[in-house]
Amino acid sequence: MADEHEPQGIWALVIADMRERNRLGTATYGGPLLAHNGRDALQDAYEEALDLAVYLRQAIAEREADSADQRRSFVFGNVAISNPDVTREMVDEIADANPVSKPELKEGGTG
Repeated sequence: MADEHEPQGIWALVIADMRERNRLGTATYGGPLLAHNGRDALQDAYEEALDLAVYLRQAIAEREADSADQRRSFVFGNVAISNPDVTREMVDEIADANPVSKPELKEGGTG
């Protein structure tokens, strides 16, 4: 087994993930996923894609929040060195009054 900190090709990572999902699915449902199993694969995939969109948006929101907090900490740390009277609350007030603009979503969906 490779060291978890050793770089791996992305294909190898995906294949390992798929093997684990197959193992988990087999253990959960008593066998592998088979064709003509009575489920609507297109509907199942669509619902999974909707879930994926939610998880992606969650990750974006968390990254935006982390970035905003990092920016505020950086500003506070640098300003407080030269002016110890500046508080984190002052930095937060100014940042809240001057939000960073986010890029607009493209119309038309595909680019």
